[in-house]
Amino acid sequence: NSGEEHGDIPPPEFEEDTSKWPSKAFLWATKFLSSTEVELFQFKYDPASRRVIKPLWFDGEEVGYQARKIYDDDTGPKYITYAKSPPGFTQLNINSPGELVIVEDVISAIKVSKIENSLALLSTNVHPKAWSFITQFDKFYVWLDMDNPKVITNALKLLKKLRIIGEAKLIYTDYSLGIFAYYRFDTFWMYVLRLLINISKNRFCASKYNRRN
Repeated sequence: NSGEEHGDIPPPEFEEDTSKWPSKAFLWATKFLSSTEVELFQFKYDPASRRVIKPLWFDGEEVGYQARKIYDDDTGPKYITYAKSPPGFTQLNINSPGELVIVEDVISAIKVSKIENSLALLSTNVHPKAWSFITQFDKFYVWLDMDNPKVITNALKLLKKLRIIGEAKLIYTDYSLGIFAYYRFDTFWMYVLRLLINISKNRFCASKYNRRN
């Protein structure tokens, strides 16, 4: 993931009290989660880097944290991840045994965990040690941000591997027309989806070029 860096875990000096956060940091966090969820999942603020800190919990163990850029003048990567192996984030839902939704980021995993077990990859690839967690389940939904051909290719590869150990489907989110909808695809329709996305991206690039000339 080009927007992410990894490193060893430094000694943290973070602000846990959200009332002491800069307003921009608090507004960013509560744009996606409730203030109760921000505290429940122990989000923090790092005054040194001016980033929101998202603790990483993997299969019941705290393995590190992810620092998320929120200021436009921050020239660093979007995410900086400090974690022991495997980097990732999991949340279990006792009301949904056997099913796992695989997403890219921590916030998506928290939101999904309200109805299903969730795993955030923190990228579009699965860390080898994450497979021991994945194999606890036998039904999978892959819900990545299908916003470029590389992600789509990785999602299809992951689906193929998951189908060796259980049932697996793709969830595609459509934000067009200002509405939220999702579709679950089987193999044939995933390839159609990839083709359509590539065609639309090529048309968009051609349109931009024509407008400039």
